[in-house]
Amino acid sequence: LDHKENDDLDDEAADLLRERDNQRLQAMANYCQTTGCLRNYILRYFGEEPASPCGSCGNCRAKYRAEDITTHAQMILSCAVRIRDALGYGVGKTLLIQVLRGSRDQRVLQLRLDKLPTYGLLAALPESAVRARVEYLEMEGYLKTDPDHGALLLTPQAREVLFRGKTLTMPVRIEQEERAKAGALPPADADLFQA
Repeated sequence: LDHKENDDLDDEAADLLRERDNQRLQAMANYCQTTGCLRNYILRYFGEEPASPCGSCGNCRAKYRAEDITTHAQMILSCAVRIRDALGYGVGKTLLIQVLRGSRDQRVLQLRLDKLPTYGLLAALPESAVRARVEYLEMEGYLKTDPDHGALLLTPQAREVLFRGKTLTMPVRIEQEERAKAGALPPADADLFQA
């Protein structure tokens, strides 16, 4: 991130500032993706340790079901490894999802990622479902984003899923799932969207 007001900082201080900003950005992204109590997430961010969930935020009032995503997680992690091995570097979330969904995007074809054995493994899932799984793996610490290049990298924790039989269960919000299946927004949201 560019900080014009901090041009006089040395490289080490600038790197520390950039790292702090990246951590803050990741905290915001995690807030958007968490299924835990939102109030407690904010309190923890500011150093407090709440005793129990608030019971009144959107996440506390929502209904969830547990979905075993172990096989999908193995496919996602394996695809990230194969892309890195094929190219010599990792890629960002969007390109990883395109490969998993079997996209014919020009960049996928140009990089010959359509030749990978993991190409199209999650073609049956909507893009939003694949993205949700990738983001869940990142939030849970199996993937991390390189702050300098935006590439998704596997963490040592990923080996537990890939090689040691660890199972993963992801909470799925029921009303969001029902809306996605119906393919439509609720009337009030549809009106807002149209406006």
